[in-house]
Amino acid sequence: MPDIYIHAGAFKTATTSFQLLMNKNKNNLLSENGLLYLNTGLRKNLGSLDEYSMAHHTLFHASRAAENGHHLKHQQFKKLIEEEIFEKKPDSVIISTELLTSANITLMKQFINLFPNKNIKIIYAYRRPDLYIDSMNNQLLKQKGDIKQKVACPFISDLKKWAHLVGEKRLIPIYMEKNSNKSFAIEVLEKITKKPIKTYLEPQKQNESITLKSMFFIKSLQSIINYSRLSSENRKLHRALLELQNKLIHQHQNSEKLITISLEEREKIIEEAIKELNYARKDLKHTNFKQYYQELNTFDLNIEPNINLGKKIHISNEDRESFYNCLSSPIVKRCLEKGYL
Repeated sequence: MPDIYIHAGAFKTATTSFQLLMNKNKNNLLSENGLLYLNTGLRKNLGSLDEYSMAHHTLFHASRAAENGHHLKHQQFKKLIEEEIFEKKPDSVIISTELLTSANITLMKQFINLFPNKNIKIIYAYRRPDLYIDSMNNQLLKQKGDIKQKVACPFISDLKKWAHLVGEKRLIPIYMEKNSNKSFAIEVLEKITKKPIKTYLEPQKQNESITLKSMFFIKSLQSIINYSRLSSENRKLHRALLELQNKLIHQHQNSEKLITISLEEREKIIEEAIKELNYARKDLKHTNFKQYYQELNTFDLNIEPNINLGKKIHISNEDRESFYNCLSSPIVKRCLEKGYL
């Protein structure tokens, strides 16, 4: 039976880029490396405009339903997974969904039970906690226009739960460096293949960070949607809004980056992460944590910019004109014609 690799997050660690890389190259990966990016349970990533960006989120939802006593979908997927593995005969199988981030241990167990082979390895990417929280805040601002809840850092908690379920030897934690020269999605893949990857198409960067100017115009766009009493749950509207958001972010990518955490908050987050890691050392002895520990202990607060959320910015006539042009773009016209706006 093949090895099963579950790429379980965390959020904001290039998971969408990894999923795009896997799905775009899955035929080559299977023929050249014996790696099967499972077709069963694949679903389009709603946060990406690339048609190849697909993850195994439906397997997560089936596992959550099974946790609540509804086992039909879970059983159906389990059978389909067995059939696909039997047909393709891979050396290794890769499944990816960041929705497992912060899942409870019962849900994690239900997810593992989908697979026939118990030789399961967990790939879990993590990053400096203050950068993770800042990135999550950016995502909330893009989606909701506001930060309504305090974002918690799940890394150590998640890793301890996975270690309890599969054993620490089957845990592959990967630290995401801020200034790595190589695509992190490629780094994750190379941890599985255990050899350099040179021939595959690298995915374009997904979920770009928003800047102060792009945030101003995104909030303006959201105000228009709210004023029109439209539901962003409509999938076609959601896609159109995503296209507009990406266009606005790209137009203003050279303006000041949006920072949502103050220096004091950043320092406190780092201190808490060090305490948590020290406490977890009796349960998690993995050598990969050495780099993380070193990064936390040598962190220099002076190099980090201070919070600028809510800062006044200058919006030029040219900026306004580009926004109006964006609103009169074919994307918006298409929405108007179809009644989405």
